[in-house]
Amino acid sequence: LSSKDVVIIACALAEPGIETNMARRVHATGAAIVGFHAAKREDRIPTEEFAALCEVAIDNQSGDIGGVLVVPGYERKVIPTLGLMNNYAYWAVIGTFVQTMENAGSPPYYWMSNHVPGGHEYNDAIKPLFDARGY
Repeated sequence: LSSKDVVIIACALAEPGIETNMARRVHATGAAIVGFHAAKREDRIPTEEFAALCEVAIDNQSGDIGGVLVVPGYERKVIPTLGLMNNYAYWAVIGTFVQTMENAGSPPYYWMSNHVPGGHEYNDAIKPLFDARGY
């Protein structure tokens, strides 16, 4: 990684320490970080350090622990929202990136699965373009 790279990190674990450690390592390389995290958590575990390591920190509004619905017979709440909200935030960022690149006249290249018809041929055709631009 270098200062030319952007890394997206989504805090998706019950204990955000692992993601914070990853953010520290990425930050040390000079790469930019876009991070998704819960700014307010039910368990009050702080996420401020993670957010401070990010160039863009997005509050996923999912501070629930284990879920949002109380169901009789279950010890903990069910229906977690964390993964869902991280996915929404991720695709919103990717959509904005693609739109910005399109508007700038420099659309990003996408890798296609080699498991779909024409995927391998498509990837072979765009690889020189990708290599020339570096993205």
